Amino acid sequence: MVRAYLALSKCKEALFTAREAMKVMHQSAKALKLVGDVHAISSSGREKVILFCHGSLIQGLYIFWGSGSNHAAR
Repeated sequence: MVRAYLALSKCKEALFTAREAMKVMHQSAKALKLVGDVHAISSSGREKVILFCHGSLIQGLYIFWGSGSNHAAR
């Protein structure tokens, strides 16, 4: 839905929807990335994009390494 709003140039609605996804799935790197995607569209959102993408990456690594599986031993 966020991508559809962005395709229609409805950034305000896209941001609201992305933030709602963050509330529902606060541990999700994908939800965090959606917020970053919306900020990437705005001209003043460059720093926010960097922070959101960095946070998404860190969150994804935390989930990957914190899952209890021993991926490093392979």
